[in-house]
Amino acid sequence: MQVLRDEMAAAEDLRGNAPFMRMTTGWGSTDDIVDSMLRGDGVDLEKSPDREVRAASRVVEDLLKT
Repeated sequence: MQVLRDEMAAAEDLRGNAPFMRMTTGWGSTDDIVDSMLRGDGVDLEKSPDREVRAASRVVEDLLKT
């Protein structure tokens, strides 16, 4: 078995034992889940045009809530 492992290491065929799936959890603000999710995906809600688009979507959300 060691010989086979050495051969695979020499051929750079060893890739480790990565998990099939990874899951992370964390704590954040519950004020606006949409804003939190967008920030988590890299959206900068302080800069244009993202700021304006998010402001417009909040208006639509408020209309749907009433």
